[in-house]
Amino acid sequence: MAIDLGALAIAREVPLIIRPLKPKGPGWIEWDCDTTRWPRKPIEAHRYYNRANEVQVISALENVQERPGVESWVEYHVSVSGVKYGSARPYRISEKRAQWTLREFGLDGSTQDNHVPGGVVRNYWRPIAEPNVGRECPCVETESKITEMKGDYVWRG
Repeated sequence: MAIDLGALAIAREVPLIIRPLKPKGPGWIEWDCDTTRWPRKPIEAHRYYNRANEVQVISALENVQERPGVESWVEYHVSVSGVKYGSARPYRISEKRAQWTLREFGLDGSTQDNHVPGGVVRNYWRPIAEPNVGRECPCVETESKITEMKGDYVWRG
Protein backbone atom coordinates (compact mmCIF):
# COMPACT_ATOMS: atom_id res chain seq x y z
CA MET A 1 0.00 0.00 0.00
CA ALA A 2 1.60 3.28 -1.10
CA ILE A 3 1.45 6.22 1.28
CA ASP A 4 0.75 9.65 -0.17
CA LEU A 5 3.21 11.82 1.79
CA GLY A 6 1.50 15.03 0.66
CA ALA A 7 -1.85 13.85 1.98
CA LEU A 8 -0.19 12.68 5.21
CA ALA A 9 1.37 16.13 5.75
CA ILE A 10 -2.02 17.79 5.21
CA ALA A 11 -3.74 15.30 7.50
CA ARG A 12 -1.35 16.17 10.36
CA GLU A 13 -2.46 19.80 10.13
CA VAL A 14 -6.17 18.98 10.21
CA PRO A 15 -7.74 18.60 13.68
CA LEU A 16 -8.75 15.06 14.62
CA ILE A 17 -12.44 14.28 14.41
CA ILE A 18 -12.12 11.32 16.76
CA ARG A 19 -10.15 11.88 19.96
CA PRO A 20 -8.87 9.58 22.71
CA LEU A 21 -11.53 8.78 25.29
CA LYS A 22 -11.92 11.02 28.34
CA PRO A 23 -13.28 10.05 31.77
CA LYS A 24 -16.95 10.82 32.30
CA GLY A 25 -17.15 10.79 36.10
CA PRO A 26 -15.86 13.21 38.71
CA GLY A 27 -12.46 13.18 40.40
CA TRP A 28 -10.21 12.87 37.35
CA ILE A 29 -7.32 15.23 36.65
CA GLU A 30 -5.21 15.31 33.51
CA TRP A 31 -1.46 14.78 33.91
CA ASP A 32 1.37 15.33 31.46
CA CYS A 33 1.71 12.43 29.00
CA ASP A 34 5.19 11.82 27.62
CA THR A 35 5.18 9.28 24.79
CA THR A 36 8.69 9.96 23.47
CA ARG A 37 10.03 6.60 24.73
CA TRP A 38 7.11 4.53 23.47
CA PRO A 39 8.12 1.90 20.88
CA ARG A 40 5.54 3.28 18.45
CA LYS A 41 4.11 6.75 18.50
CA PRO A 42 0.35 7.03 19.15
CA ILE A 43 -1.77 9.34 17.04
CA GLU A 44 -2.71 11.18 20.25
CA ALA A 45 -2.53 10.28 23.95
CA HIS A 46 -3.69 11.79 27.25
CA ARG A 47 -2.95 10.73 30.84
CA TYR A 48 -5.49 10.95 33.66
CA TYR A 49 -5.41 10.27 37.39
CA ASN A 50 -8.16 9.56 39.90
CA ARG A 51 -6.74 10.10 43.39
CA ALA A 52 -9.72 8.61 45.26
CA ASN A 53 -9.29 5.28 43.44
CA GLU A 54 -5.51 5.48 42.86
CA VAL A 55 -6.03 4.84 39.15
CA GLN A 56 -3.82 6.16 36.36
CA VAL A 57 -4.95 5.91 32.73
CA ILE A 58 -3.30 6.64 29.43
CA SER A 59 -6.00 7.00 26.80
CA ALA A 60 -4.75 6.96 23.22
CA LEU A 61 -5.61 6.51 19.57
CA GLU A 62 -3.24 4.14 17.82
CA ASN A 63 -2.73 2.63 14.38
CA VAL A 64 -2.86 -1.16 14.54
CA GLN A 65 -1.58 -3.56 11.92
CA GLU A 66 -1.76 -7.36 12.23
CA ARG A 67 1.37 -7.87 10.14
CA PRO A 68 3.45 -5.91 7.60
CA GLY A 69 1.77 -5.44 4.25
CA VAL A 70 -1.76 -5.65 5.68
CA GLU A 71 -3.99 -2.60 5.93
CA SER A 72 -3.96 -0.90 9.34
CA TRP A 73 -6.87 0.51 11.34
CA VAL A 74 -7.25 2.85 14.31
CA GLU A 75 -8.12 1.64 17.82
CA TYR A 76 -8.82 3.17 21.18
CA HIS A 77 -6.08 2.06 23.58
CA VAL A 78 -6.65 2.50 27.31
CA SER A 79 -3.80 1.53 29.66
CA VAL A 80 -4.77 1.22 33.32
CA SER A 81 -2.55 0.99 36.40
CA GLY A 82 -2.67 1.96 40.05
CA VAL A 83 -0.53 4.75 41.48
CA LYS A 84 -0.49 5.97 45.06
CA TYR A 85 -0.58 9.76 45.17
CA GLY A 86 2.95 11.16 45.26
CA SER A 87 4.55 7.88 44.16
CA ALA A 88 6.33 7.35 40.87
CA ARG A 89 5.81 3.56 40.93
CA PRO A 90 2.66 2.19 39.35
CA TYR A 91 1.19 -1.14 40.44
CA ARG A 92 -1.20 -3.64 38.85
CA ILE A 93 -4.83 -3.26 39.88
CA SER A 94 -7.50 -5.96 39.95
CA GLU A 95 -9.70 -6.67 36.95
CA LYS A 96 -12.66 -5.39 38.98
CA ARG A 97 -11.04 -1.95 39.42
CA ALA A 98 -9.98 -1.94 35.78
CA GLN A 99 -13.58 -2.62 34.70
CA TRP A 100 -14.75 0.36 36.81
CA THR A 101 -12.16 2.46 34.95
CA LEU A 102 -13.35 1.24 31.54
CA ARG A 103 -16.91 2.24 32.46
CA GLU A 104 -15.59 5.70 33.42
CA PHE A 105 -14.06 5.99 29.94
CA GLY A 106 -17.00 4.42 28.10
CA LEU A 107 -14.84 1.69 26.60
CA ASP A 108 -17.38 -1.10 26.22
CA GLY A 109 -16.53 -3.97 23.87
CA SER A 110 -12.80 -3.75 24.51
CA THR A 111 -10.31 -6.63 24.64
CA GLN A 112 -7.52 -6.86 27.18
CA ASP A 113 -4.20 -7.58 25.48
CA ASN A 114 -0.99 -7.55 27.54
CA HIS A 115 2.47 -8.51 26.32
CA VAL A 116 4.77 -7.63 29.22
CA PRO A 117 5.93 -10.43 31.55
CA GLY A 118 5.13 -9.34 35.09
CA GLY A 119 3.76 -6.04 33.76
CA VAL A 120 1.77 -3.69 35.95
CA VAL A 121 -0.36 -2.08 33.25
CA ARG A 122 -3.57 -3.58 31.89
CA ASN A 123 -4.00 -2.71 28.21
CA TYR A 124 -7.45 -2.57 26.65
CA TRP A 125 -8.07 -2.14 22.92
CA ARG A 126 -11.15 -1.49 20.82
CA PRO A 127 -11.34 -0.66 17.12
CA ILE A 128 -13.10 2.60 16.36
CA ALA A 129 -14.88 1.15 13.30
CA GLU A 130 -17.88 -0.84 14.51
CA PRO A 131 -17.38 -3.77 12.08
CA ASN A 132 -13.96 -4.41 13.68
CA VAL A 133 -15.14 -4.41 17.32
CA GLY A 134 -14.29 -7.77 18.88
CA ARG A 135 -11.35 -8.33 16.55
CA GLU A 136 -8.56 -9.98 18.51
CA CYS A 137 -4.82 -9.72 18.18
CA PRO A 138 -3.35 -12.65 16.20
CA CYS A 139 -1.26 -13.41 19.31
CA VAL A 140 -4.33 -15.05 20.88
CA GLU A 141 -3.89 -18.02 18.55
CA THR A 142 -0.09 -18.08 18.31
CA GLU A 143 1.39 -17.06 21.68
CA SER A 144 1.33 -18.84 25.03
CA LYS A 145 -1.22 -17.62 27.58
CA ILE A 146 0.31 -16.91 31.00
CA THR A 147 -1.92 -16.15 33.97
CA GLU A 148 -1.02 -14.30 37.16
CA MET A 149 -2.96 -13.02 40.18
CA LYS A 150 -4.86 -16.33 40.47
CA GLY A 151 -6.09 -16.00 36.88
CA ASP A 152 -7.05 -12.31 37.20
CA TYR A 153 -4.24 -11.14 34.87
CA VAL A 154 -3.33 -12.69 31.51
CA TRP A 155 -0.40 -11.84 29.26
CA ARG A 156 0.94 -13.46 26.12
CA GLY A 157 4.47 -14.09 25.10
